[in-house]
Amino acid sequence: MAAVTGGAQATMAAVDESHLLLVPDPVDWPAAGGFPEACSTAYDALFTRCGLAPGDRLGWR
Repeated sequence: MAAVTGGAQATMAAVDESHLLLVPDPVDWPAAGGFPEACSTAYDALFTRCGLAPGDRLGWR
């Protein structure tokens, strides 16, 4: 799997090796394809936009 700008789905892609992530054995390819975009979106929402910092807690009210 790889992290690419703006999200992408493909059976094959050419990306810089610094953007590649290993796919763990129990993870199937469709799930691996969605992981980088979902993870980067969550990170952006929590840390960049909401200002969550180390030591902060996230909870539901």
